[in-house]
Amino acid sequence: MKRYLFLFCLFTLVVSYGQESIYSIYKAPNKKVYAVGYGNIFMSSDTGKTWKCNHIANIQLYSIFFVNNSKGFVVGRNGLLYETTDEGNTWWNIPLPYTNKLYSICFSSVDTGFITGENGLILKTCNGGATWTKKETNFHGRIFSIANNQKNIWIAVGDSGKILKSLNNGEIWTGTDVSNGNNRLRSIYFTDASGWYIVGDNTTILKTVNDGQQWNYMPSSKGSIYINSIDFLDNSKAFIVGYDGLMLQTSDAGDNWSTFQGNTSTWLNTVLFFDSNTIMTAGDDGQFYVYNIKNVSKIDGQTISWINGNVNVLSNSVESYSYSLRDTNTISTISISGGILLNENNNTTFSVQWGESGNGQIFITESNLFYSYMTVLGIEIHDLPTVQTGVNKNNQNLVYQYDDILYINERAETIQILDLNGKVLNTFEYQDRISLNWLENGIYLAKINQGKSFNIFKIYKK
Repeated sequence: MKRYLFLFCLFTLVVSYGQESIYSIYKAPNKKVYAVGYGNIFMSSDTGKTWKCNHIANIQLYSIFFVNNSKGFVVGRNGLLYETTDEGNTWWNIPLPYTNKLYSICFSSVDTGFITGENGLILKTCNGGATWTKKETNFHGRIFSIANNQKNIWIAVGDSGKILKSLNNGEIWTGTDVSNGNNRLRSIYFTDASGWYIVGDNTTILKTVNDGQQWNYMPSSKGSIYINSIDFLDNSKAFIVGYDGLMLQTSDAGDNWSTFQGNTSTWLNTVLFFDSNTIMTAGDDGQFYVYNIKNVSKIDGQTISWINGNVNVLSNSVESYSYSLRDTNTISTISISGGILLNENNNTTFSVQWGESGNGQIFITESNLFYSYMTVLGIEIHDLPTVQTGVNKNNQNLVYQYDDILYINERAETIQILDLNGKVLNTFEYQDRISLNWLENGIYLAKINQGKSFNIFKIYKK
């Protein structure tokens, strides 16, 4: 069985929804995480390890926002607006007299909020979403994102490098063009340190510290590439994501940006700084990615238990592990307790043969000239029941073995013989006895499938 480790980058493919584009991930005040896709609203209560899917319409959704623990809104194509008051368990439609694509929704309080969309559309509510009023913008492009600074100043961004600003809580809007009008501006964020940040096409990263009176371009080592989303943890730490799996991070309020190895090539549409350790992102491949930026183990999508640092293996099984490193880091040592390290191959893979049932650990030391860091991965080694042997044909056990014959006392749909790595060697339709003469001498597994349940036993061929 092959397992995967990503060092200095914790990655898990939690849920895949095919090629459904996921446009927004949002953390509500109750710390639940929500995301939107094609008519689907996803909800996670365990930092993206598992997701509940709520399908509300056959139409693309673009943005979601919660004003408190229970009340939230979602917007999408064809003027779609839905509301929930029970933490997203049920949703109902709020009819709007518009068919524009609605790209963004944001509230500054329980009562005051804005929606942006196609054809320069900005809608405002002053009564918690009960009614919405159109505000004139004199702009006819798409408005992708909107934010406010809790001081009645709102800024929205969109097509052709357009920045729209209101100084009176969204009543009157004025426009400014940046980037020579060539770049779409896709996401805007305001920090507590009075900094506004905008990202967009051609690796555009803009910053202002005077509420948009002057915008400055921030440096990036990347060439011309689409940036779709930005999110801050605090006034200095931020992530941005975009085309071809682009992930950049800063720890100095955007003065310098470095590449984060997300190990995906999908078009990423949204990023969320969940806490000081955890980044969540998603995009056009319909998958959620969760990264722990401080710890080290990668989580394979099929091995959810690795989220807690534990791996379940069978006693005497041989497991193959692979790992990936950041550019400047190297593995200096790999050591094993509870098993035997069989081989290493060019610092990319290694194999372990685990011993008897109990606890085991993998120790991986990563070091360079500047630091040394050790990863410890806990292993739980499980034994399996061994089939009973003997000459008593009246044995009441489900499975027992006599010489090279395997007897099955209860009816089963199929019987599978596997090696210790879980590879299926042969599958039999139900019969009450199976010859094992075709096997070489050794230890194997017998899997007895009975409907939705199954039992596994250890068997011996001598």
